[in-house]
Amino acid sequence: MWTATELRALPEEAQELIIKAIKYTYKKISQPIQNLMNLNAMFGKPGGGTRTVVKTQMLYRISLRARTEVAEWETHMTVAYDTSGKGKSALTAAAYRGLEAEVYKYTEECKSLVPFMTLQNSLTQLI
Repeated sequence: MWTATELRALPEEAQELIIKAIKYTYKKISQPIQNLMNLNAMFGKPGGGTRTVVKTQMLYRISLRARTEVAEWETHMTVAYDTSGKGKSALTAAAYRGLEAEVYKYTEECKSLVPFMTLQNSLTQLI
């Protein structure tokens, strides 16, 4: 797998060929099969348990980093109750999902989550 440093060190002609290949995949709306093969590694956490980290192909990562449309869209589409995104806590989002799952487990009704979601929205706006 190539690193970003190695790619930057390539001659400009080679870099242009890689860029051309990436542009071609977007034009044809077809990613190479290699982009669908990811390495899913499990790492231990200091406090116990594990987490999964996905390693994708370098060309796939380069093509995603070069596209800024999604990042720009996400900055304009933030809402107070959204628990995911830049600067948000994954732990907080997981806690809310856990609460919703617990409520559903005992009530078996999705509508019972509405008061909690309303409370979540209210508390988020206060913070």
